[in-house]
Amino acid sequence: MTKTPLKNTVKLHDRTIQAIKPADKPQKYADEKGLYLYVTPHGTTSWRYDYRVGGKRATLTFGKYPEVSLADARRKHLAARSNLANGGHPAQEKRFQKQERQTLQSNTFDSVAKKWFESKTERRSQIWRDTHSLYLRRNLSDKLVRIKWNSFSTFLAAQGANA
Repeated sequence: MTKTPLKNTVKLHDRTIQAIKPADKPQKYADEKGLYLYVTPHGTTSWRYDYRVGGKRATLTFGKYPEVSLADARRKHLAARSNLANGGHPAQEKRFQKQERQTLQSNTFDSVAKKWFESKTERRSQIWRDTHSLYLRRNLSDKLVRIKWNSFSTFLAAQGANA
């Protein structure tokens, strides 16, 4: 990718951002201290921050404009700069947080039960697979499917108290 020069030398304002039009090549519009608005030829605008860690260049994306406002982008940029000053790696930490969120969201009783079932299917007979598949589908109510695995014991205790 060719280096795209920054287009302006003053801080951005909402009015100037709204007036920006896409060009033939990606454009960068600087705000301050490494924060800039990246505009693609298709018109997508996103907030980015370029920085260096251990001599390597890294880019952190804060989100698309207007979903992430100028003020929000500046707040996120300030947090990333302070993280970097404290020896952190903002893009790597963002990646870890995303993976952790995805793990927590997919760690429901339903997903754990399906993983258990899939781990047993190769060693079991077709009758066992059919019976247990039916049991899992029939007996996992909507309430049980959405419950997070780490709060499952609390759910069971509450159900026992209600029974």
